[in-house]
Amino acid sequence: MDWLLDYFRFKKQVKKELPSALHFLNKRPLPKTVKIKLEEEGKTTLLTKEEFEQKFEIELLQGLYFNHLKELEKIVQNCIQAWKIANITALERWLGAYLEEELESGAFGPVYLKWTSPYKGYGLFADRDLPADTYIGEYAGLVRKHKKRLDEANAYCFEYPVYFNGKTPFTIDAKEEGNLLRFINHSEKPNLRLKPVYGQGIMHIILRTKEAVAKGTELTYDYGPTYWKKRPKPIS
Repeated sequence: MDWLLDYFRFKKQVKKELPSALHFLNKRPLPKTVKIKLEEEGKTTLLTKEEFEQKFEIELLQGLYFNHLKELEKIVQNCIQAWKIANITALERWLGAYLEEELESGAFGPVYLKWTSPYKGYGLFADRDLPADTYIGEYAGLVRKHKKRLDEANAYCFEYPVYFNGKTPFTIDAKEEGNLLRFINHSEKPNLRLKPVYGQGIMHIILRTKEAVAKGTELTYDYGPTYWKKRPKPIS
């Protein structure tokens, strides 16, 4: 009867974890008071949230959100199972608790947006000297089921770090709804590292500096080989 006891313990834990995750069913826009520094054509301006959204045709969010309760519940259940078999580490849980305020508010580090080149477009830059392990932010957007043909043409999709039988069926789509982290460009020698963390019943992807970064330096991470399978060779 051990399996029955395990089943009821699991159901009890799902019932405990799910309520804290339910607010991810609501899209949470960044506050209207947010100002974003933009540098282009040698000029620096501070854009309001509304101006930024109009210019880049994107809605700025505080974090992740889901369209479907069943998908959210499935992810909460999977996270509980992953914790039991140590696929979610104690460090990932600790970081989720430590960064709870940042994840809730959609806070991001001291950064600004700058035009780089016609090939790469805009990029994200350090607005002051950043020590190693500086929190830059969470990769925000809509968590939804992966759609292979559509997602191959979408440069703003990020694999959501919850795995079913070794792979994830979910993606974070930041094409039309996300935050400044969607503008971070690829490099084979990145100065940012990605880290999955667990908080409020679900997984999140955060980015932190992997080394000290000087003011004015472009912030980059390695998109990985999967991203470039059906895309032109990257320019670092």
